[in-house]
Amino acid sequence: FDTNTLYVDSVNDRIGINDATPSHTLDVSGSDGVNFGTSPLFEGVNIVSGTSNGNTNIDLLTSAVHLFTSANTGNWTPNFRGNSSTSLDSIMSTGQVVVATIISQNGGSSGYAANMNIDGSGQTEYWTNDETPDARGGTSGYDVYQYSIIKLGSSNYRVFANRTFMD
Repeated sequence: FDTNTLYVDSVNDRIGINDATPSHTLDVSGSDGVNFGTSPLFEGVNIVSGTSNGNTNIDLLTSAVHLFTSANTGNWTPNFRGNSSTSLDSIMSTGQVVVATIISQNGGSSGYAANMNIDGSGQTEYWTNDETPDARGGTSGYDVYQYSIIKLGSSNYRVFANRTFMD
C-alpha cells in the first residue's frame, strides 16, 4: 500500500511499515520514532513454574521478562537466546539492543547469577557501580536482574547489567 509505506506479507503473516520485507510480525523502519498514543502499554511475562538453577535458558522470543516462581538452590548462569532452535545472534542486527529482565525468587539456600551466556557462549557483563553479584539479595523476596544486550557485530555483544533485590 502507498508504495511500500505499508506492506502486508500475507505468506508469513507480517506487516512492514517503511519496510517491504518485514522480518518480524510488525517491522517498523524509519528515523521519526514510534508513538504509542495509548496508556498503559503492556508486555508479556514468561512465568516459569520452577527455579533459575544451573544454566537457565532465557528464550527472548517468548518474552523479555522471565519470573521464576520457586527459590533456586545455588548459583546459576542465564543463557540468552531466541529459543531452542533460534540463536539471539540470528534475530538481532548490529546496532540493536534488547533489554531482558529476570526475576528470581530467593530462599534460605538460594544463589545468584554473576555470569551469563549468549547462545551458549560466555559474555563479559559491565555491572552497575562495578558491583558484580557475590551473594543473593536475602533469604526471601526476589532478586531482579536486568541486562541491556547491545549487538556490536556477529556474535559480538556489550552487556550492561544491574541487580536489585526485594526482601
